[in-house]
Amino acid sequence: MKQVFFFLFLFFSINTFAQVEKQNPQINKIDVLHYSFDITVNDTTDIIEAYAKVKILFKENTNNFFLDLTSKSGNKGMETVFVGANKYELEYKHNDNKLFIFDNQWYKGDTVEFEIRYSGIPADGLIISKNKFGKRTFFGDNWPNRAHNWLPVIDHPSDKASVDWYITAPAHYQAVANGKLFEELKINNKENKYHFSTGNIPLATKVMVIGLADFDIKNYGEVDCIPVYSMTFSPTPKGGLDDYLPALEVMNYYIDSIGPFSYFKLANVQSKTRYGGMENAGNIFYYEESVNGKHRVESLIAHEIAHQWFGNSATEKDWHHIWLSEGFATYLTDMYLEHKYGMERLKERMKMEREKVLRYNSRVSKPVIDPSVSDWNRLLNPNSYEKGAWFLHMLRKKMGDNNFYKTLREYYKKYRNSNTLTSDFRAIAEQISGIDLKSFFDEWLRKPGLPDLDVEWYQEKDKLYLAVEQQNGQFDFDLPVKITGKNGNSYDYTVNVKCKKETFINQIPKEFIQEISEIVLDPDVKLLFKGDIQKTDIKPAGIPVIQGGNLLKKGDLLFQDLDCGALCDAIESVTTGINNAHFSHVAVVSRITKENKVYIEEAIGGEVKETELKDFLARSKDKCGRPKVVVGRVQDPQAINIAIKNLKNYIGKKYDDVFDINNDNYYCSELVYFAFENNAGAKLFSLLPMTYKDKKTGKYFKSWTEYFKNLNVDIPEGQPGINPGGISRSDKISIIYKYGNPEGWE
Repeated sequence: MKQVFFFLFLFFSINTFAQVEKQNPQINKIDVLHYSFDITVNDTTDIIEAYAKVKILFKENTNNFFLDLTSKSGNKGMETVFVGANKYELEYKHNDNKLFIFDNQWYKGDTVEFEIRYSGIPADGLIISKNKFGKRTFFGDNWPNRAHNWLPVIDHPSDKASVDWYITAPAHYQAVANGKLFEELKINNKENKYHFSTGNIPLATKVMVIGLADFDIKNYGEVDCIPVYSMTFSPTPKGGLDDYLPALEVMNYYIDSIGPFSYFKLANVQSKTRYGGMENAGNIFYYEESVNGKHRVESLIAHEIAHQWFGNSATEKDWHHIWLSEGFATYLTDMYLEHKYGMERLKERMKMEREKVLRYNSRVSKPVIDPSVSDWNRLLNPNSYEKGAWFLHMLRKKMGDNNFYKTLREYYKKYRNSNTLTSDFRAIAEQISGIDLKSFFDEWLRKPGLPDLDVEWYQEKDKLYLAVEQQNGQFDFDLPVKITGKNGNSYDYTVNVKCKKETFINQIPKEFIQEISEIVLDPDVKLLFKGDIQKTDIKPAGIPVIQGGNLLKKGDLLFQDLDCGALCDAIESVTTGINNAHFSHVAVVSRITKENKVYIEEAIGGEVKETELKDFLARSKDKCGRPKVVVGRVQDPQAINIAIKNLKNYIGKKYDDVFDINNDNYYCSELVYFAFENNAGAKLFSLLPMTYKDKKTGKYFKSWTEYFKNLNVDIPEGQPGINPGGISRSDKISIIYKYGNPEGWE
């Protein structure tokens, strides 16, 4: 099995890398280490004059490469006038939105700084417009891959690089850009020149921007030595300078909960972004109407600041994994609001987010990680945001709060200022929780849809039947249930839904037997699903599913369909169980402790021994992932009591390899045969002639021939014996529960 898991992991790793390579075809050729952009703007035209330096590490020998840079078309786009390196002019071609650069040879390991001079009117990416006061503004708006409209870059998040900005603008502008402001120079009282630098901190081009406007600036103070301030369009309305003030509290929470802030500052900037907010690294651009003095953008602030950790610092390597950015920011916002306002606020938000996902999924059936998407703007949908947040919420419930917070911290610590994929996050979650989360991640992130449930409940004395049918698709999930009595008391439990349609049975606490007034699904908002529950007056048909051992009693028989190869197949072929089930093993519930641990006695693995129920159930699973075990109960209470006493006498006896009813060794059903008898000492179950032949051919199964040959004994064809299937059909027992479906079960 380890080999199978390895190859599956290898398949997904190769497939994911292929997606990254398709989006960034030069990922194996070059790695941009640093950008330096010298940008000059003016108030007369929209033309920018630019001089760029791009430091590149070559990862293979080559004589050419390209940078993304929009070509001139009509009156917009960039026109390149010079490309050089090491004081030499280089050959280049600038067409089809790519700047191709050529030389005789660059070698693997070479680091070269290229110089590029260009100018033009940005077709996009740098938004030049007027604000609501009629004042001219310049704002970088690069997401997802629009930086190349005004900057020569590798415009993909997998290639992060540090950046220096040199911005020359008319003196009435104030500037903001990524990194720390190192210098501000006045030039002839008409222009200012600003120098910002991120130092050695790399950024993805999607969050690599500048902003120029007539700003009012307010310093809010520092959080963990990081200056936090607001920049709002002048004149700022009364109270508007404090509209971004929640940033202080938000920063404190994320630093305490996740880890250090990665950048030199946090500027909260009123802007002309096309989005509600844009999480540019160290300087967040908010929509223009966010500043009004009413202080109503706390959740937006929390979302965009969360991106500074997830999306900006720990950056998705592949656009299809954008939920690592948007889903994280959405759920960290939920967590912040829970921290500030309490659990009820979290529940309210999760309900609203669930409704968004439901509405979206009613129209679009796509997974969160959707490799079919090539228009990255289409990834800005409730799957990436709200469903991504819901995935994290459910993961938190599955792991527990301590492990979940630890996972977030370790994930950020490992991938801070780097790139990451979903598999990286999963690996850390598994390492910390000790849980195999592959199927959980695949089901909720790589599979479209969500559980759509039709649930009915029925009460029979002290038993509650819960009939669950999945309307669309089939998911594996825990469904929380809350029973409320007429006296107001409540009782919570969980059923693990795996199959398309199944009925669960559960013991009702004594205080609720006559007083159930209501049953509610998912009372604490832990599950992403659609559906409701109704009472029915008709008992669900079929054998109900049990979970754990709370409904088992000593003396119960557990019939098992083992997956033990050819011998088990041979046993099942000549012995038919109830409902045509294939049983190859049977055991008896022998002991139930005060802590409700259930032990069964069985003849297996060379001897008669006790086995804990959880280990017994783990041996074989049906197609839904449930144990292939059915529970039978002997109808004679006295025979049960006698069997429980008798079973103690067989512990340690050797396994009966030759299936001889007369020796003092025991195979599984032989143990049951000798344990159960009535008061008169008569055996409860009957012996029948055994056969080891294929019914179709009349010949011995090859597996039996080899088995007895190895034991050096004759095949005991026709000798008296007993088998699990025959016992399951006996009129002395009733089949009452099942854990799952054995092969052949009808």
